[in-house]
Amino acid sequence: MKEDEFLKLISEIRQEEKIFWEEEYPCKTREDKISHWASKMFRSMRTQTEIGQDPYDLYKGNWLKEVLKVEPDFISFLPEIFKVWTNVWDTEKVQSNIDIMRKELDNN
Repeated sequence: MKEDEFLKLISEIRQEEKIFWEEEYPCKTREDKISHWASKMFRSMRTQTEIGQDPYDLYKGNWLKEVLKVEPDFISFLPEIFKVWTNVWDTEKVQSNIDIMRKELDNN
């Protein structure tokens, strides 16, 4: 792929993402939002595992800060997200990492 084609593709992906977050996502029901996050998080953790990385390392740094920018109610979704996962992942470890990020955000 040529550089100009690659840059065009990246631009198109960013535009699609912008449309999703600004137009589509806000219209979703709470249940659909929970399903979105459960699926997105599950896929990300599975990918981390497939490439030999710790899936729980996803939930560190600025991850929560970025999530809360697009979904201020995310924390309230967690119990339902964990139910969707049906014991596939260590939800206590995910919750612990998120709690650490919450404390860091509260301190800033």
